[in-house]
Amino acid sequence: MKVTSINYKKIFPIAQYVNETIGVEVQVDLGEDIDAAYKTAREIVHKWHDDFFVKVNPEYAEFLNEATRNLNVLPTRSQFVGNSDNFINLQDEKIEVAIDNARTIEELGALRPGLPISLNSIYMKKLNELTDKIK
Repeated sequence: MKVTSINYKKIFPIAQYVNETIGVEVQVDLGEDIDAAYKTAREIVHKWHDDFFVKVNPEYAEFLNEATRNLNVLPTRSQFVGNSDNFINLQDEKIEVAIDNARTIEELGALRPGLPISLNSIYMKKLNELTDKIK
């Protein structure tokens, strides 16, 4: 197999449901080290991201540092337009979706162990909804 180019693309999360995609294609000459070409392409993409977004937006740089420590947290879109500094806990968000999608009391009950206190009212509302359907 003959590799003539390497295309590297990365999707960078900027905020909740907002991503930036940056990519580059690097030509590989005959006899050139493919691993070195890949490394070059990757470095270019990450440098562009750093130069054009991280350095221009200090709040995003702070988010990256926080996200490295807590991989379950992404900022809301409004954080980067200056309206709010709220964060969404992705684990809680997944549990909330599972609560909303529960069709039976048994399915809902399986979510109860370890339920965060912040989701208790949503859980009870869904439980009442499912109980009313039985009556």
